[in-house]
Amino acid sequence: MRLVLTKSNNTESTTQPAHHRPKLMHLLLVNPNSTESMTQAAGQQVEAYLNKAYPGNFRDIEVSLFTGPPDAPPEIDGEKTSYESARKCLPLLCERTLDTQRKQYFDTFDGVLVACFSDHPLVHQLLAKTESSTPVTGIFHASMTTCLSRPGAAFSIITSNDEWVELLDAGAEKLLGAPRPYAGSCCSFKGTIASSLPVLDLHNPKNLHAIAKRIYQENVRRLNTTTVILGCAGFSGMEQPLQQEIRNIALEHDSSSQLNVTLLDSVVCGIETLALMCRLQFN
Repeated sequence: MRLVLTKSNNTESTTQPAHHRPKLMHLLLVNPNSTESMTQAAGQQVEAYLNKAYPGNFRDIEVSLFTGPPDAPPEIDGEKTSYESARKCLPLLCERTLDTQRKQYFDTFDGVLVACFSDHPLVHQLLAKTESSTPVTGIFHASMTTCLSRPGAAFSIITSNDEWVELLDAGAEKLLGAPRPYAGSCCSFKGTIASSLPVLDLHNPKNLHAIAKRIYQENVRRLNTTTVILGCAGFSGMEQPLQQEIRNIALEHDSSSQLNVTLLDSVVCGIETLALMCRLQFN
């Protein structure tokens, strides 16, 4: 287990009178694979977002980062590695030490976010294990329910490798209670598209154009959705360059195009959803 505490770079809050400072909410972001660079990329994106969304003295969220142990899968590319990563992470997250006052480690936080875009078993296992009613959610559940809060607005998912298409559509069926296929149905969710790239290759700048083209051709044109969930933690921080590249591709096809695609960062969405669950004591 590797733990990194992310803190705001904004120093104004340190000068605020103690009785005016908001009570800090301590959240744990769990990357269940063993790739530290993915954890750090997600953490940096969350930190930048929080500093912008809650400027000055308004920030009341602190996020700690957890990466799966070295023997956890380096990337989660399907059902097998999902269960393997949960098996490796669960004992560490439930560990009791003197430092945690004999509480399970994850129960020392106000809420826990599992940053793997799937109906990840670790979400359900932690909910079953909590002794403090600690809110736990995943970035898949958070981003799907956020999109559903806009009634009638169609949305879809772009994911990494092809195996995830079936798994994510099955997870959506379980979450929504709506049967597949989605593309031609009255359901707001229109389905999952694979970029056909491994998780660890998503951040490679050489793949930016190919991912943007795939989103434009499949999510936007074929599924007719202009809200697209970036369905992998490996996409975190890529929404702006992808949006610009999609606009460029649209203009190549139609010089008068006014296409505006919303790309939803599932990790940022997860942090905000988890914070809301904590504020509402939704546990």
